[in-house]
Order: sequence, then C-alpha cells, then structure tokens
Amino acid sequence: MRYKRNIGIYGENFAERILIERGHDILERNFRGRHGEIDIIARKGSCLHFIEVKTRYGDECGYPAESVDDVKIDRIKAAAEEFIRIRRPGWRDISFDVFEIQANILEDVI
Repeated sequence: MRYKRNIGIYGENFAERILIERGHDILERNFRGRHGEIDIIARKGSCLHFIEVKTRYGDECGYPAESVDDVKIDRIKAAAEEFIRIRRPGWRDISFDVFEIQANILEDVI
C-alpha cells in the first residue's frame, strides 16, 4: 500500500508542475469533502479545474484513467460542489479533468 501512495504522490507532484508550467494557479491539493476527495484544484483564467490524477507503473492493469469509474466521478462532482459552495460561491465556469501518468514511461524521460 505504501508503494501505491508513493507513486500517487509522485504523480500528483508531476501533474502540479505541468499545470503550473501551462499557466494554471494551484488553489488546493487533496481537498477532502464529506463525499469525496479531489487531487488538485486549479484555476486558469476564468475556469476552475477539478483534477483527478491517476498514476500507474506499467499498463498491465489498463491505462490509469480507466480506473475513474462512475462512482469515482460522482464523488468528485459531490466534492467539487462542496468546494464551490464553501470557497468559491457563484463560480460557473468549471472543468473536470483526469491527468493520466504512466510512471514507467516517465523514468526514461526524466
């Protein structure tokens, strides 16, 4: 389990760097609401992005984004609604994104 957590943190850190390089402002990481968690909440221009980061080492179990099922989507949406209600009332322009990372490919690049 510790390995999964470490690779998840690695993926989130990598995703955050890429988002910042592309002009996003990171508002929060690992927001925990009553109904779910959002890995990264970022803003770019007038759009608020709720980002799920999925990192895997290899593709034996499929691609990382394939693990974002309907249950996970519903939890992300519920957490996003809570975040908006508490911290960004009235925000209208939103995006739900999945940042997919295959760590074994990155090792060759980094």
